[in-house]
Amino acid sequence: MDDVQYGDGPRDLAAVKAAWDAAPPPDRVTLLARLLQPLGPLARAAVASGAFAAYVGREHWSQVQVRFEDAMALPAEQLVALARFSFDVQPDVLRLPSTASAAGLGLAALLGALALVLPRR
Repeated sequence: MDDVQYGDGPRDLAAVKAAWDAAPPPDRVTLLARLLQPLGPLARAAVASGAFAAYVGREHWSQVQVRFEDAMALPAEQLVALARFSFDVQPDVLRLPSTASAAGLGLAALLGALALVLPRR
């Protein structure tokens, strides 16, 4: 049996929500693009009850352009669903960029909060 565990506690999810709500819009857009990048069209249509189906067929599937409006309207629960799915496909998807200046504080806080709810491997 697999011994992977998820942090589904209310505090873990609250941490993701707080980080998401506080993140500046450019960091939200960056994170969403990063999480959508490893997913093919079918996965984008299926994850989070179809919340990302709009990103199917919009452009070449590996070069997603996240709209500002989409990033601002996305609830934290759908962000968590996307992060879990993307993490399963590409475990290093939440790794910080090699240059610290490439990641804003909001992005770093989001990545840290999401790490709380992802499987521990």
